[in-house]
Amino acid sequence: MPKVIKRLIAIFFALIIVLFIVYSFVRSDNGSVATETAETISVSNSINTTGFVVRDESYITNDNKGYVSYLYDDGSSMNVGGTVAYLYAKESDATAKLQEDRLSTEISQLQQLNSLTNDTEIGLDSVKQQTSLKLYDLFDQLNENAFTELSQKRSDLLYLFNESQIIMGSVKDFNSRIKQLTSEKDKIIQSSSPKIGEVTTKQSGYFVGSTDGYENSIDYNNVKNITKSDLEHVKQNKNVGSDVLGKIVKDSNWYIICPLTSSQTQLLTNDINNVYLSMPLASTDKLPVTVVAINQTSKVSDGVAILECDYMSPQLATIRNEAVVISNETFTGLRVSKSALHEDFAYKTTEDKQEKEQTTKKKVQGVFVKHGNELVFKQVYILYSSNDFIVCDPNPPDGVIFNGETIQLYDDVVTEGKNLYAGKVVH
Repeated sequence: MPKVIKRLIAIFFALIIVLFIVYSFVRSDNGSVATETAETISVSNSINTTGFVVRDESYITNDNKGYVSYLYDDGSSMNVGGTVAYLYAKESDATAKLQEDRLSTEISQLQQLNSLTNDTEIGLDSVKQQTSLKLYDLFDQLNENAFTELSQKRSDLLYLFNESQIIMGSVKDFNSRIKQLTSEKDKIIQSSSPKIGEVTTKQSGYFVGSTDGYENSIDYNNVKNITKSDLEHVKQNKNVGSDVLGKIVKDSNWYIICPLTSSQTQLLTNDINNVYLSMPLASTDKLPVTVVAINQTSKVSDGVAILECDYMSPQLATIRNEAVVISNETFTGLRVSKSALHEDFAYKTTEDKQEKEQTTKKKVQGVFVKHGNELVFKQVYILYSSNDFIVCDPNPPDGVIFNGETIQLYDDVVTEGKNLYAGKVVH
């Protein structure tokens, strides 16, 4: 083969390679982009930490020996001088008293149900709705391992089941059951001895039948001055007196002390509003709290937040050390991945005094939005920023957006693409 032909073939293949490289480069920048839809999201600044609960508590004591039968569940409201428990000479007598009370409650409920009639369908719908709510509530309590109110919830459900039977006409009355329960109650009374004493309260407040030894570890009246060092040196009294039978929480106002890092303290201030406390292992409730103190040795040191709450429940009356989540202001806006954020020029056209149009530009933060087959650059007003995404305000304050055009709900926001610019044709 002549050298000229070989040279031409070599040049031909070289051109093919060059063309392929050019084609590949062009293809890599041919307008192929990845997008996501801008959708509404609500987020809040949150702090995961632990909390130490401080209440105004006093012990319930009793010098008399005997077995205790409590009359109330944890969290029950008590008045000064109220009887919280009976004392019995034998443990079996204390147990018998609990059985007697349970039977008395069931008998009273059945006697009340005997007065109902089966003439209203609306009544049945109401009972079904109440039963569903009670069941959901029961499941929530079981999921939280909160067993303090299970006895009452069982009683409420039993009442609703029996009520539905009366309304539907499945049973005429509960006289035979009342007779049976009354007989059982009489046998218990006859076979057990009466109480030998009573335990009363010297304070009004909320009753709790257990203690943990931390009741007097922090002065309730000095809680706002507690430091991180104070919290680290809190001591538990492991030798609560044998005469202590429980405690009274004297106020529905209580505090929770939360250790914070220096960066976390910057998210909370004493004048911040709409702060909420969640305790995933103790309660499903999102509790509104007030930040009453942020105590640090310096502005850059770790510290503690003192939060105040005025809500009380059986679960909250017994907790002490809990994992907590503190959340403050909630931001609602459009979610955009951080990879979509760019800096580029926004353009604004205005008219001068001679009504001549003039265009000005300003470099701003924004995103590229796919509008048909063309890219549009829109400035964004960021409400919240995380490691992965930002939350943008679709209706920012007047004057914030340079040309008035910002991201809107359901915009196709570009998250991946090369050589992006306004007006670029993409697919």
